[in-house]
Amino acid sequence: MAATLIQQPRYVDAVDERWDENAHFIAAARGTVPRLVAEIRRLRQQLEVTSPTNGQEAK
Repeated sequence: MAATLIQQPRYVDAVDERWDENAHFIAAARGTVPRLVAEIRRLRQQLEVTSPTNGQEAK
């Protein structure tokens, strides 16, 4: 679970009490996820160009 303590009183609670680790994960994801999505799009485009089926599933 990725939740972090951002308000008192707490309105989100995590059993593991790893507030700092969760906060770092959330902060990193804001930059990492868009880069991963961009890489997936780039690879899909590359497959469309190089695939003999032109990116379509073979039937």
